[in-house]
Amino acid sequence: MNKYNRFSRECAFSDLNPGLATAIRKHIELYKLDDTESSPLICLETTSTHQKTGLFANGTETIITGVMITANMLIWTTGKERNPIVMSALLRNIDAQDFENTAMYKVKPDSGMNITGRYTDVTKQGRSFIGLGSDPDGEKFRQMLQLSIQKALP
Repeated sequence: MNKYNRFSRECAFSDLNPGLATAIRKHIELYKLDDTESSPLICLETTSTHQKTGLFANGTETIITGVMITANMLIWTTGKERNPIVMSALLRNIDAQDFENTAMYKVKPDSGMNITGRYTDVTKQGRSFIGLGSDPDGEKFRQMLQLSIQKALP
């Protein structure tokens, strides 16, 4: 079973992992996303560790995710410290579902949110997974994301 242990912590954008913060800043600049960095409603960093198993597995894999919600945007980045992937979307263009409430959870238990909708850099609909801890900060983020999406709907 590919089980990740996830720990989320709420933080100021300035306290986000430097590699993730730099990637988000470049994304904001590339897509001209206004002054998003200075006005987050919440910013969260999740550390996900996974003990590799199997014949050729060695060691532990660590992935860091940074995510923030602004008045009208969701921006997230995930990966190892080098070359993290950044995505963003207007809140009014997405839907978020707790992964624990999906059929896939029974096959591969995990903790996080499925984000479905149209992202900033694509014209077609897509789906992405944001890993979150089951801890209080992860739960707070889930609730704030759902509320922010509802407020953004026309």
